[in-house]
Amino acid sequence: MAIVVDAHRFPKSGKYLSYCGLVEHEKMSGGRSYGRRRPRFNHTLKSVYKLAAMAAISGGNNPIRQYYDMLLAKGFAEHNARHAVARYIARVTYGMLKTGKRYEPYQVRKQNTEHKAA
Repeated sequence: MAIVVDAHRFPKSGKYLSYCGLVEHEKMSGGRSYGRRRPRFNHTLKSVYKLAAMAAISGGNNPIRQYYDMLLAKGFAEHNARHAVARYIARVTYGMLKTGKRYEPYQVRKQNTEHKAA
């Protein structure tokens, strides 16, 4: 919390992910790459989210581990699946900081089943 200061200074979760160093920027137009940009980011936050992803993956059966297993089943490489889990944890943290609500696992699944039932 001390590093982020206020989550409301990031208008979207993508900006927060960039601040955490969990996304890369590539300039593309017409299918052609015009180079990559190395953004400045907070190295402490990046390492926190990477370690959180490793802990969640190795911590037994939990919703985040199930997400990781689902990514592997879809054919993701292990390192890409780990990065996706780190980004997921960062997005969840960003949402919690911005709204003040607690983490609710499977919230997306609950919303999808409610829409299908209606």
